Amino acid sequence: MPKSKKSVLPMQNKQKGAKGPPAFLPGGIQLNPRSFPLSPWTVVGSLCLWMFIGLAAFKTFLYFGTYRSLDSDLAGSCDVHLKSSLEENMKIAENYSSGDSGPYIKRIGSQMYGETFAGTPSPRELPTVPPLVTAISSGDFFQVQGLIRDIEDVNKSGKFLLKLIIYDIGMYNSEKLLMKKHCNCDIRSFDVGHYPDHVAIYSNKAYQPIIMQIILEEFGSVMWIDPSVKLKEARDLGMLRYRGSHDFFLWEEEVFNSVTAYTHPKMFEFFGEKRCTFAESGMVDTSSIVLYRTNLTWYGIMKPWLKCALTSYCISPKGAKNSECFHWERPKMTGCHWFAQSAFSIIINRVFQFSSHIDKLSIPRFTTKEEVETVYHFPEQPWTYGEMIFVLILPTMVCGALFYMYQRRSRAQKNQYLRR
Repeated sequence: MPKSKKSVLPMQNKQKGAKGPPAFLPGGIQLNPRSFPLSPWTVVGSLCLWMFIGLAAFKTFLYFGTYRSLDSDLAGSCDVHLKSSLEENMKIAENYSSGDSGPYIKRIGSQMYGETFAGTPSPRELPTVPPLVTAISSGDFFQVQGLIRDIEDVNKSGKFLLKLIIYDIGMYNSEKLLMKKHCNCDIRSFDVGHYPDHVAIYSNKAYQPIIMQIILEEFGSVMWIDPSVKLKEARDLGMLRYRGSHDFFLWEEEVFNSVTAYTHPKMFEFFGEKRCTFAESGMVDTSSIVLYRTNLTWYGIMKPWLKCALTSYCISPKGAKNSECFHWERPKMTGCHWFAQSAFSIIINRVFQFSSHIDKLSIPRFTTKEEVETVYHFPEQPWTYGEMIFVLILPTMVCGALFYMYQRRSRAQKNQYLRR
């Protein structure tokens, strides 16, 4: 009898050059490796997708951490209130903790300040407008040129002369040389080595009260302006010569922001204050500040502000940040912290109840906040980051394009040869 044929699986023809057994999908369908080509664009697209997923997961983690830190319980009655008299509020401010600031405050400026104010108070009518002072890093180099342009326009008008003092907190040498060459201003270095380590973290702006106090000691008055701020009418600046009975000129934020919404709870603890006391108080604008050297300025503003700025766990408590904010939780809490501005707002509202007294806004704003813009006022400019990146990647792009053209031409010649 003929031998019975055993049933066998159908043989699969291996592709030429293929190694190993063929792969099958469920249902017995053979997987052709050429059906899913792994092109460079597929790799790049996959990489971008996973980068997006990773970034989204990281941001979700940050927002979740911020949400867990929210403490918006301000309900119920508050047993601590702002005092009605200036003397009572001043006494509370004088008893604020000194933290780690003690040995540093004595080094700032001259030794005029002791247990009692012994400096020469600013006259009621100044001979000139208070000097303008700001601090810039490399990231502010193009923005501050708009402020310099505005100051030059005022000086050209001949009404009065504005003095600009710029503190370097991170300019490149090339930028500093251009600033000295094209800006008729006083360029100074800010030596962070004289102060606690956290002052070198410029995002907390602990340097601001330190610089302002130095200028107050030197000139008797100071006008702080952020690099991104622009000047308005020159006549408004002229009013600053006549301080009269004022010790300062301050302004609230143009849009009301609660002090409790943008201040870390640990900062209130440092000051010995309760958050509920400031439930109705608003943040004070620190992008434009005018101060005169008086007893009230020192004890009511600068000394308590410096105490916090020179103490890391006050100006920058553990976990404090200014991103991933829950703005819709205002006015109770957003999970964000405005560092030096938060401390300044607590002090000003404690001592002067500033945001409750509209009459404090005795003069119009002389500055305006605009969108961050790049201004090319100097005839010479350093290279921008975009230009440097373009110059660095341009050779790579050219080489990549030439290699791609070479590969394409080689494949075309090979196909033409095979067809023959």
